[in-house]
Amino acid sequence: MQTAQQALSVIGNNIANAATPGYTEETANISEATPFPPIPSSAAPIVAGQVGEGSTVTSVDRQVSPYYNTLVRNNQTSYSGQNTLLTNLNEIQGIIGEPTNTSIHAAIDSFFSSWQTLSTQPDSKAARQTVIQQAKNLADTFTTVQNQLVSVVGNLDNNISDANAGQIAQVNQYATQLNDLNKQIVAIKSSGQNPNQLLDQRDTILNNLAKLGNMSTSENADGSISVSFGTVSLVTASGSGTYSTTAFTNTDTSSLTSGAIWANEQSISTAQNVIEKLGTLQGAIADSVNTQLNAGYQLNSSTPGVNLFSVTTKNVTSASGNTTTHVEQMAVVTGFTTDQLAAAQTPNVAGDGSNATAIAAMQSSTTLTDSTPKTPVSLGATPDGYYTAIVSQIGAQTSAVQSSQKTANSLLQQAQTMQQSVSGVNQNAEMTKMVEFQNMYTAAAKFISVQDQMLQNLIQVV
Repeated sequence: MQTAQQALSVIGNNIANAATPGYTEETANISEATPFPPIPSSAAPIVAGQVGEGSTVTSVDRQVSPYYNTLVRNNQTSYSGQNTLLTNLNEIQGIIGEPTNTSIHAAIDSFFSSWQTLSTQPDSKAARQTVIQQAKNLADTFTTVQNQLVSVVGNLDNNISDANAGQIAQVNQYATQLNDLNKQIVAIKSSGQNPNQLLDQRDTILNNLAKLGNMSTSENADGSISVSFGTVSLVTASGSGTYSTTAFTNTDTSSLTSGAIWANEQSISTAQNVIEKLGTLQGAIADSVNTQLNAGYQLNSSTPGVNLFSVTTKNVTSASGNTTTHVEQMAVVTGFTTDQLAAAQTPNVAGDGSNATAIAAMQSSTTLTDSTPKTPVSLGATPDGYYTAIVSQIGAQTSAVQSSQKTANSLLQQAQTMQQSVSGVNQNAEMTKMVEFQNMYTAAAKFISVQDQMLQNLIQVV
């Protein structure tokens, strides 16, 4: 009866936790009890051989497959990395916003188109004002996109490095929890018991840790584990009562090859690359336009043209201080007037729009050069072509990651299905076992009842 009652308790616990995240099915291991007498001798009661003493629950074990657990964690790391990277790339694509009427591509086309219009109406105040307005719109569009990308970099860096809620802080928190669990698990196992609940907790923490980056574990004979995260020995258990942790730092993130932290680092690099290229494109347009304006003359004047754009560079450091982004941006010179637009290539000639024509032709030029860096950078393509290459690269990268994410998700689902086939609670199977042990309990109770009746009859006879 005791065996059946304990087995039913295990089954009840399984059913109660069937939907509990991280719970692993438990099984009561039943074996035959020690017979009586355990060692026959002349001093023992005279019986016909050893008499069976029923059954006993020797242990309550978790139903686990270390191979499936490792497989799930590895696939969890891969999926988490690809899924996080895809989310971040989609955000970057959304900021770039192509193709729309408010995108950088549209602003470039409108800017050069306004110069084409000015070349046919060089004395028109309205046409001149349109050029200045389109120049401001172009600079503002670049600035808006770059500032949003800089914000993305800051947010991603904060996700990684925030002292309280960042992913690195989570890694180190998990390390502390695993180290504490090591001590508790060893203490319970040394007493001859199975710390099933603690082992479930440890597996849950390991699964969460796997989402953040690639990791590996090794288990000691006493039940403690050592954990490596990237190349850092995050949790160390000697198997002889010595436990320690090693802090994971921002410098260590470079050792990760997958997982959410790796994905955020990759996304930061991608966003910074786009910001840098957008800066080069702005600088090339600004420098080339300014150079051509300086070669022309202002409205019906012998006064040489002046710069329309100013170009500034700055380094933006994230709140954590771990990431610095180089930003190059252009703006229309403050106070620039319509008369200052040097649309003419000949001084004091009304109706001369030849310089405006030269600037409009830059849209199809492949020689525009950003002279702001110490070493000038040539676009090597038209402004539209250079920008299209930036957008195409992000699109191609996003498409590739999307494919990888789908594959990783499929592999994770398969691994989890295999793991659940071993560790998951099958309520139908539990119901079947429940009936089996219920019948066992009922039969044992009936046996005791019969034994009691026999004793009562014997007492009455005596």
